[in-house]
Amino acid sequence: MASSRAPHVAAAIVAVAVAAGIAWLINAPPAGRNDSGDASAPAVPKAPVLAVEPAVLDMGDLVPRQPVTRTVALRNLTDRPLRIGSAIASCGCTTSSWPTQPIPPGGIAEAEVTMEAGDSQGERMVKQVNYLPDGGMPVVLTVSGLVGTFISCEPRMLDEPGPGAPGQPSEIVVESLDGTPFRIDSVDPDVAIMPSSDAPALRQSVQVDWARWRAAGRPVYLVIEVDHPKAPKLGVVVRRAVAR
Repeated sequence: MASSRAPHVAAAIVAVAVAAGIAWLINAPPAGRNDSGDASAPAVPKAPVLAVEPAVLDMGDLVPRQPVTRTVALRNLTDRPLRIGSAIASCGCTTSSWPTQPIPPGGIAEAEVTMEAGDSQGERMVKQVNYLPDGGMPVVLTVSGLVGTFISCEPRMLDEPGPGAPGQPSEIVVESLDGTPFRIDSVDPDVAIMPSSDAPALRQSVQVDWARWRAAGRPVYLVIEVDHPKAPKLGVVVRRAVAR
């Protein structure tokens, strides 16, 4: 009796499956749309709401530790007042202001951009500032400048005399590259024999006293300050000997 009912049960299961498939096809969303009915095709990019002029700002020649400020224009490309939320730079050496009041439709507001070079001479600096308008995509300003080379220091790295060796003083030579005479103001920490003359010159030198250097705790970094108006602080690294 049970075997005679098996074909009828199988047929009923097939009929239910076919009906379910037909119902899904009828109620399925059209191709290219998600369950909510939205199109699955990529969204069309929004039109820009803000422009910065110029898009690339050249700060010109830079002097270490001397900030330079230039002005750019922020143009509202919409038919409504546009508020700028903030301006975010890619590096702390570069900053920008932004208007606190909304920019009128089609209007222009100014922003001040400041770049300050560090102690690395001869470096091409390239940074970005992102202006964030309300309801629009960020607008990027590229800021660049060339840091001049005004003074040299050689060597930039010294080797400590071996363990137990008193070591003769090591000379560090500083030279002006732009024809400006200068003095050496200090060496930090105080481990160097300073120039015998206090007169400005195009070339100055100091000597590292290794006994004083060891007494100061064997520092790995020496900082030389000069009174040259465009020179940064000069760093010299000391490689310490490995004691056995």
